Amino acid sequence: MNQLKWPFGFAGVLSADNSGAAAEWADEYAKKMIAKIQKAYLQIEKDAQVKSQNVKNNGTLTIVRYFLELTHLIQLKNATIQWDDERLKILLRGTRKEVELSNLYAPYIQLMDEIDGAITQCTKDMKNHHLSSVKSTSDLIQYLSTQQGCGNLILLILYNSYYVDEYFNNHQSNNNRLHFQNALKKTYQEPLKMIFNYEDWIKPHRETILEYISVVKCPYCDRNYIANALSEDGEILTTADLDHYHIKSLFPMFALSLFNLIPACNTCNSKFKGAKQTRTTYPYEIGFQNHAQFYTEASLLEKIKLIQGRTDANFMIKLKTADSVGQEIQSMIQGDCDVFQLERVYALHKNLVRDLYWRSIIYYSNDYIVAAKKLLNDNQIDKDLYWFLYGYDESDDGQDHENTLSKLRRDIIQEIEELYTEMDIQLGDGKE
Repeated sequence: MNQLKWPFGFAGVLSADNSGAAAEWADEYAKKMIAKIQKAYLQIEKDAQVKSQNVKNNGTLTIVRYFLELTHLIQLKNATIQWDDERLKILLRGTRKEVELSNLYAPYIQLMDEIDGAITQCTKDMKNHHLSSVKSTSDLIQYLSTQQGCGNLILLILYNSYYVDEYFNNHQSNNNRLHFQNALKKTYQEPLKMIFNYEDWIKPHRETILEYISVVKCPYCDRNYIANALSEDGEILTTADLDHYHIKSLFPMFALSLFNLIPACNTCNSKFKGAKQTRTTYPYEIGFQNHAQFYTEASLLEKIKLIQGRTDANFMIKLKTADSVGQEIQSMIQGDCDVFQLERVYALHKNLVRDLYWRSIIYYSNDYIVAAKKLLNDNQIDKDLYWFLYGYDESDDGQDHENTLSKLRRDIIQEIEELYTEMDIQLGDGKE
């Protein structure tokens, strides 16, 4: 099973090699989605042919043959997924690495980037040339047909001209390039959204996906619990969102892929991330646990005030990457900090840091260890002291899988240990 890494691990339902109830469900999910995808594609392909025939009958273009031979959707089909059941199954329920190995990942992202770049360049050219004669979709297509390298753009507009028509109807001026770019982009996003129809098709499976992933806290912030619960009438209720790591508005072909669905709290998914394109860590593969650390930005004097339990200690909670982390991961962690505003939201938890520092006096007190051993009749209690004092329950993999703010607790506890070592204060041996 895959493990989400930051800041804890939990079982996933990915990879065709899995077995058990989760894997059986994932297979059934893929089977149902494949049937819907194939049906939707055939319908859209049929609609495209009707549209092209209407264009031909109206005599508005001279490139109908080119459109019939190479619509955007057919180009996508041939360049990436080819729409056979086995490859669709990998796309829907495989890990990201399996999707990459099947040549379904990079070609699609590259194609989307190329089309996005072509649209941006085309609209810049139109603005620079001040093409006041372009007043309608037909005018635009006639203009593009004279420009080298604009064939794909013409196909996009032909494929679904509704959004371009809407632009010309509502924005009479050519100068609003941003609105025009968005109108063009919708022409290639819309067919894929209809084929990989997240809004209509994922709803019956959403709670089941969250149930099998079995997450209890948000992997992006580690601050909020997310879980399923049963209502009185047996309906599954959830406090979690399903975040699309590759946002579905730009990458609709990944909208139904389990590898692209990350359980997250509503704050991180809807309020902070939204449709931002900033690259962040991918929780199924890269975690914060050993790549970045929380720390208190404060002088030694202020840290001593914290140990003394003084409320006037001046400090900030910061997050830094480890020295051994490469540039790519550093960039992704910075993306997490920016998108999810980690330092700003963690500033709300300064009282927790104060409490951990104050409790450390007890932890490093020999009298406390002696009393604890007597009370529990346990001479091997050292590990349990973490839980009794700090509320941090470390598992064998060095993570706390159940409690929120565990990453902050772990890092600050380590910071306190280093501080005590620096001050040459040793943990008691528990002997009277």
